[in-house]
Amino acid sequence: MSLALRLPPDIPLTLVSDSLEPKDDKTWCLWDKRVIPSPDLIHHTWNCLKVIGPDGEAIRSRLSQHAYYCIRSERFQQYGLDKLSNRPQTRLIEARVNEIEPGKNTAVLHHTSGSTHADMVFQSHRPPPNTHLYSEQRIALKQHFQGWDIKTVQPVFDPDEAILMDFRVDQSLGFAFVYVLPFSTTEALVELTFFTPDLLDNRAMYSNLLTAYLSTQFLLEPDSYSIKRTEFGVIPMVDGFVPSPSEHPIYSIGLAGGHAKASTGYAFSRIMRDSMRIGAELSRGVIPGRGSLSEIRYQFYDLLILQLIKNEPDRAVDIFTTLFRKNGFDTMFRFLDEQTSFSEDLQIMASVPRYSDFFRSMWRTRHRLASLSVRG
Repeated sequence: MSLALRLPPDIPLTLVSDSLEPKDDKTWCLWDKRVIPSPDLIHHTWNCLKVIGPDGEAIRSRLSQHAYYCIRSERFQQYGLDKLSNRPQTRLIEARVNEIEPGKNTAVLHHTSGSTHADMVFQSHRPPPNTHLYSEQRIALKQHFQGWDIKTVQPVFDPDEAILMDFRVDQSLGFAFVYVLPFSTTEALVELTFFTPDLLDNRAMYSNLLTAYLSTQFLLEPDSYSIKRTEFGVIPMVDGFVPSPSEHPIYSIGLAGGHAKASTGYAFSRIMRDSMRIGAELSRGVIPGRGSLSEIRYQFYDLLILQLIKNEPDRAVDIFTTLFRKNGFDTMFRFLDEQTSFSEDLQIMASVPRYSDFFRSMWRTRHRLASLSVRG
């Protein structure tokens, strides 16, 4: 949908999706308003954020260069469908894609409603080849999360301040935090997030941990709030993600194209920027290239952070809180967006209390670092 909204209007478009019914099952957050197609899509905005360490230390910041935006999937999908319904030369097909058959200059999309011939196919759902064929040197984690939209009986939340990371959760299961997005004094999305190699054994474990968090940190017992909505998701966090080869006429986009940031899982802004790039290239009559993922230095940073999260999750918690405390949220957002200069990167790295963590991580990943250099 994100790419369809950015394509030139004179290009014939067929959108094939297994469901065209907007679903209220995802929440996307970002701090770059420029990539949002319409301000009407913004569900809520926060100018104040905080990160809370495992000891309860609250690191607060009033953003000056950014704001933190929340977008709901249902509104975004409905907006897209409304736009596409008025777009010329556009077909919407609700069907499951079975196969994409490449040709010399065209491709055929085989789906449950038939077959569609196209000059170019942009696919975001089918896993790229060799996605799981990583060498033992690679680090593969999953970001898995469960969130509840809750409504409380009494006012509890500050709708002007969101909690980006609250590490006051059980870390024995791996690197974990809760983020809290308050929409009013009585309504908030409370989401438990893990960065670990495997999911928890069952969904009840996520629910039990969320219940315990609300009870401990907000003094909310189950009878003092109602759960209005639940979301659950899994995002790959892999160093050296191998996206599908984007060769004419088939291009991989979105998560299948490797556009989730390896160390954080942030994807929405990166996907939107890539969609804008493709749309601009097609407007100029240029066959789209694969587009850049991350520069080598940012792949290097992601690799170090993933290594620490996997092998020393307690130290990773300390490093995340220190980075926000010593550098500020605006600087960290630019760093996560890969918009900092190399000198700024050095200052950010120098803010970490123990260089030995990074040197140890570098030693453990020395073979992967060499492969990044070769690929670059």
